[in-house]
Amino acid sequence: MVGKRQLLSILSGLADWNCKVILLGDPDQLQPIEAGTPFRDIIARHEHATLTEVRRQQEAWQREASIALAQGNTRKALSNCHQGECVSDHTTADEAVSALASDYVADTENGVSGPTLLAMAHRRKDVFAVNQAIRAWFRASDNLDADVLIETECDPPAFAVADRIHFTRNKKTLGLRNGTLGTFEDVDCDHLTVHLDDGSQTITVDPRFYDAIDHG
Repeated sequence: MVGKRQLLSILSGLADWNCKVILLGDPDQLQPIEAGTPFRDIIARHEHATLTEVRRQQEAWQREASIALAQGNTRKALSNCHQGECVSDHTTADEAVSALASDYVADTENGVSGPTLLAMAHRRKDVFAVNQAIRAWFRASDNLDADVLIETECDPPAFAVADRIHFTRNKKTLGLRNGTLGTFEDVDCDHLTVHLDDGSQTITVDPRFYDAIDHG
């Protein structure tokens, strides 16, 4: 998090005072803010201490999976997660999307909701497929009101009361950040009333002036 020239100035000054300097960092997580890789070069050439004990996870297989991921050994990490019954195998993407949507709905029916429940996918088209599959489940169980067509960045632009949504662009005047999640309490073409997940407030958005809204 310190540029090379800044670091050189600091080290040179401290050397004049015969000070000991301790550098902390993770070259695999935080990239240099300037050209070059001074921290990586230093630990490659000199003795250094490394944190290897995982304390956040309690189960042994979870700790082993975390270390494997940190070392880039994805296959071993997934194997550990599979043994911990945290990974499900599916033959096709469609089967995976269907299973994910079904599990999501089952969790909501068991009282899990809001910021503690997320369904995620890597590609935008997969995110779209997951969102639509979940909405189809809710629609079948009458947990969504009738769709209202709203011109937003979402495609197709169909929203309903009780829809989970997220905002995809910062809007300071509304207190919104890219990724903010919430639930629709009221929907029409002129205003959208959203209860934010953090519970801090319920806001009203005019989609004619802010259209960075997608299903969440």
